[in-house]
Amino acid sequence: MTEHNHIGQYYSNIDWTHHQLMYTFVTRHRIVKAFNKLQPPFPHTGASSAIHRSLINPPTMFFFGGSSIQNQHNDLYRFTFDPNDSKPSLTAGIVNTRGQAPAPRSHAILSATDGHLFLWGGQTNSNVLDHHLYRLSLSTNYWNHYIISGPSPALLFGSSSAIFEGFLYVYAGHNVNRSVQGDMWRIELDSLPSVPSWELISSSKDQICPPARTSHSAVVSSNSWIIFGGTDGVNVFNDLWEYRFREKNWRQVSANGSVPPPRKDHLVTQVKDHMYVFGGHDVSDHKIFDFFALDLINPCGKAVVAWDETI
Repeated sequence: MTEHNHIGQYYSNIDWTHHQLMYTFVTRHRIVKAFNKLQPPFPHTGASSAIHRSLINPPTMFFFGGSSIQNQHNDLYRFTFDPNDSKPSLTAGIVNTRGQAPAPRSHAILSATDGHLFLWGGQTNSNVLDHHLYRLSLSTNYWNHYIISGPSPALLFGSSSAIFEGFLYVYAGHNVNRSVQGDMWRIELDSLPSVPSWELISSSKDQICPPARTSHSAVVSSNSWIIFGGTDGVNVFNDLWEYRFREKNWRQVSANGSVPPPRKDHLVTQVKDHMYVFGGHDVSDHKIFDFFALDLINPCGKAVVAWDETI
C-alpha cells in the first residue's frame, strides 16, 4: 500500500506568489473599445471558467461572458502560464471564435475536455430561456449549438458541473425564482451531433442524498465527485458528500481535523490529491478569508478524510 502524507504533514508552509498578467494586442484592442479605460478582462461578475488539460501543453484556463457595468458579454478569454519561463507570468488573450456563438450571458456552466469547451444555461438579456447546448472546438475556434430534446434541468445558477467518461454532469443550484434544487442531471457528449437528451440520475427526493443547495463547491477525485458546503437559502453547510459516478450513488463523508466553518460562495481548486478551499460567506453573510486543505487520499476505502487549516 502506498503511503500518503496528509496536507498538514507534507505542506507545512504555503507561500503566496504574485505574477504579472500580460495581455495580447487583440485583447487590449477589444477591451479599450468596450470598456474605455478598464483593464481586460475585468471587472466581470458571473463569468464562467473552465480548465482544459492536455497531455502536451500546460493547462489552459478559459473565461467566458459575465456582466460588467450593466452589460453582459460573450467574449472568450484564454489564460496561459509557462512555468519554465525565467520570469513566469500569466498571459491573457481573447479567442476569436466563429460559428453559432452563445448570446451574451452570465452564470453559465462551462466545462472542458478532449479539445472542446461545452457551455450550457446562464442568464441572458432575453426573457426567452436558452436551453441549447454549445460546443466549441479548440482547434478551429468554431461554435456549434445543439437543440436538447425531452426534459432538462431548470436553468440554474450556483450549480456545479463535471465531465466524467463522456458525460456532462450538472448538480444542484437555484433557478430564476430563487428556488434551491438538489437534482443531478447528465447528458452524453459523445452523442453529439445527434439529438442529445438530459437524464435525471439523482433526485433530492432520494433516500440518501445531500440536502438541496446552491453556491457550493465540487471537485472530481478519481471516480468520485466531492461536494462541499453551500446553502439552501436558509442554512449554510460545511458537510462533505461523495457521488460515485459508476455506482450512481451518494454517501456522506465523515471528516476530522480542522473542519472549515459553514460557508457559501467560496473558491475551490484541486492540486493532485488535495482540495483547497478559500474564503466565501458565512452564516451571517459576512466575508471570510481563511484557507483550508482537504486530503482526498483514502487508501482503506473508508468514508473518512482529514481537513487541515493551512493559513
